[in-house]
Amino acid sequence: MSYGFNKKGGLTTSGTAKVLAFNGQRPITKPNIPGLSGHTLGGVTIPEFLEGFFPAVPPGASLVGGGTRQFGASPEVTLSWSVVKNTFAITEINVAGTAIVPTGNNQSGTLTVMAQQNIATTFQMYAKAGKDTAYASNTIGWSHKRFWGTTTKDGINQAITDADILILSQEFASNRVKPLSGFDGRGQYFIYVFPTAWGVPQFSVNGLPNTAFTRVRTGAFVNSDGFSSSFDVWMSNTTVSGLANYQIN
Repeated sequence: MSYGFNKKGGLTTSGTAKVLAFNGQRPITKPNIPGLSGHTLGGVTIPEFLEGFFPAVPPGASLVGGGTRQFGASPEVTLSWSVVKNTFAITEINVAGTAIVPTGNNQSGTLTVMAQQNIATTFQMYAKAGKDTAYASNTIGWSHKRFWGTTTKDGINQAITDADILILSQEFASNRVKPLSGFDGRGQYFIYVFPTAWGVPQFSVNGLPNTAFTRVRTGAFVNSDGFSSSFDVWMSNTTVSGLANYQIN
């Protein structure tokens, strides 16, 4: 006698359409199969039972792009998305509210969207395959920068301009705390610039507190993206030479 499956997933014998009943709703125990002890896998056909015993691997989804942006930067964002087919063909893809026509297989692309300017914006995507759905998200954040370095200007007789600040070393940050190891003063004035809202700093040089720093400017500063905000400019009272370890708290 030969066996096979009919279109409804039932077991047939000798090519007939006879379906052998299967009760996957009962607890099943099989000591010599690891993990199968008293489990109810469900299903009224053998394929449904096997789906419970060997569950489908969900699809994969990834969404990247945009990252952190400086306040005032363009809100236009190019998102890069991708999906991975595993057990079943991918039947639906949606990226940031836009439906993408699926090929069924691994797939990727880009999508240009608009974030809320100067407000954190999270974009989401999903991909469906069989009964499973994979999700991914990506947040576009906004931040100020802090600036540091040296200058030949003293900040008192020679005022520090926005242009002087913009050529300094810089990075995105959310507070004023920063270590600078092996910093070279180059015989110039040390300068440190950050948003006024971050408060009053304390300086240490080579592990010792140092009060020889002065705030020489406070008020509106226009960043490289044209956004204006209140920043403070702190400088060493004298020129500094050689390498030193700075800590700003």
